[in-house]
Amino acid sequence: MSAFTEQLWNLPAGLSESLLHGAVCGVLCAAPGESIAAYRRALTDLLADAARMDDDELNRFIEMAGDDLVSPDFSFEPLLPGEEFEVDERVEGLAEWGAGFVNGFEEAGGDVDEEAADALEDIVRIADVRGDVEDDEFDFFNVAEHLKVAVLLIHDATHPAEEPDDDESD
Repeated sequence: MSAFTEQLWNLPAGLSESLLHGAVCGVLCAAPGESIAAYRRALTDLLADAARMDDDELNRFIEMAGDDLVSPDFSFEPLLPGEEFEVDERVEGLAEWGAGFVNGFEEAGGDVDEEAADALEDIVRIADVRGDVEDDEFDFFNVAEHLKVAVLLIHDATHPAEEPDDDESD
């Protein structure tokens, strides 16, 4: 579990951690190198409830999510309801996270290559998961892991690795 998921967030009523985290990750993946203020504007345009958050709290949420996405130990995890929740609530959180990601990515004008487009389409399908689900933790775990991998693939596609300087390779 990352330091991000261990935080206690003071979110306004009506705004779930899953939805906000998905939207933040979508915006961060779509628009690399923007300022915190630009990310905050995109989020408050997208999620009216995010506008009711304290600016410092929202900034901290964005910064920690960004740090989590680029963690060298791949500790990034979508912020989803924990095991103490019923499977249907966890699936709802998974769908909210996916919808938040897709909407955030589109709000920030994200563009991806063919491989990342397939990953984005997978997230769209995850966002559509609703209603009757079998009480099968294994399936939830696999879908959540697939979501994580899809997000990291999109992040890698939208954040090209820096090329080493010629002077450093000598």
